[in-house]
Amino acid sequence: MRVLHVNSELSWRGGERQVELLTNYGAKDVDSIIACDQRGQLNRHLEGTHEVVDLSIKNGFDFKAALRLKKLARQADLIHCHTPKAQSIAILAKLLGCNRPVICTKRTSFPIGSNFFSKFKYRKTDQVVCVSQASANVLQKQLPDINIKVIHSAIEKPEPVVPIELDQLIPETRDRKVIGYVAAVTEEKNPEVFLETARAVLAKYKNCCFLWIGDGELKETVQAQINLLGLSSRVFLPGFQANIQSWITALDVLFFPSLSEGFPTTLLQAMQVGVPVIASDLPSIREIVTDGETGLLSDAKNEEEFTHKIMEVVSNDDLRNKLKANALDSVTHFYVEEMVQKYVKLYGKL
Repeated sequence: MRVLHVNSELSWRGGERQVELLTNYGAKDVDSIIACDQRGQLNRHLEGTHEVVDLSIKNGFDFKAALRLKKLARQADLIHCHTPKAQSIAILAKLLGCNRPVICTKRTSFPIGSNFFSKFKYRKTDQVVCVSQASANVLQKQLPDINIKVIHSAIEKPEPVVPIELDQLIPETRDRKVIGYVAAVTEEKNPEVFLETARAVLAKYKNCCFLWIGDGELKETVQAQINLLGLSSRVFLPGFQANIQSWITALDVLFFPSLSEGFPTTLLQAMQVGVPVIASDLPSIREIVTDGETGLLSDAKNEEEFTHKIMEVVSNDDLRNKLKANALDSVTHFYVEEMVQKYVKLYGKL
């Protein structure tokens, strides 16, 4: 069986990591072809180890890309789309005569567009997969007539990871508790609450500092706000980091105040290396974190509650140890082998 994976993103985020895992851990009887933009990070990660072909998608109505995909699909048994643009182009290819079944993974919890084509493309997709039950519930309300499967995103089984020497890269972190956020620096990641919480915690705890690890369109804006608040010596934006697990392992707390999430595997990455998690109380996050048992959850807009919970974890050894132990047990349900097995079963049905 040959699967043509289609991804339109140029950046490297959680969805691209999942494509990498799915192809790296694919079953022996499943071959993968990856169609992506040669300028993108996915191409850089997989070129040389997988069969990667160039497919640049300008927009969801790029007929040239659809014709190219139709031609590529002759080499495969089915098409697996990993981004909204990829799904749109695959459906256009079907309308142009491509006879391969299409599976699409929806990785966000946002509702789909209300226009005709947004709904049409989901109804014409042979199998829709959502990465969380929360995301599936949102989509099912909009399209109660389609069949949706839930397959959680996954992480690899833990291997020994050497934490980075943070105090060598950022000397101000030396002898301080490091509270880190790993996410793109965008509006939906809630920069206002991140900064307000950091300011409140740092006003009371001199031995703490904050990191926001990631890039995004708001990075310069957030840095300007950090400077304006007088926090530049204790709040840092080190940017995107390829060796992210080494950075996560070096944290004392993972703080994740996002406003919207499909299924944030960053939380799993922290939990499997014993880093306590404090995150937004979102439906998809509740599928990962049990409040008070494997982590702490708070209203995403309540910086006072976040502040209290961060200070509680930083100062309470018993609570911190309890969260770490329970989290280590819970993450075993989210290893990549189970995800791959579920997708291969779907591929076979299609």
